[in-house]
Amino acid sequence: MLLETNRLVILTVAEQEFDEDVRTIVCINGIFLKPDGITVEQLERNPSLLSKLDSPIGQISLGRNGWIDYLILPEHQRNGYATEALEAAKKFAIENHVEPFLAIDNENIASIAVAKKCGFKRIAGSDTQGRYYVV
Repeated sequence: MLLETNRLVILTVAEQEFDEDVRTIVCINGIFLKPDGITVEQLERNPSLLSKLDSPIGQISLGRNGWIDYLILPEHQRNGYATEALEAAKKFAIENHVEPFLAIDNENIASIAVAKKCGFKRIAGSDTQGRYYVV
């Protein structure tokens, strides 16, 4: 998967299998800062441009059932990258007829704020182990 936002490029790193009751297959995607002047279209046409990408600043995964999971490395947090990446993954899921959702630990205030910024809402009656958000 190649996704692009104003500041980010999201590239598929690997597919992994998980418990079928939870997520069947998840695409683990690296989140990279987009180099100036390079678009996803150019990356798709010319893979040698991938060498221009620095190390990933985080990752985001999207399961076939719509479960989105993400993290941004501490040194890159508080820059809006999680919000930007989550918006891109949410849009991709919806465009592919998959209802996106998140499972967030009650103590993860920052992630809850990101989810709310992206239009996710808590499902009433969620257990105390995590808050489950849907669009």
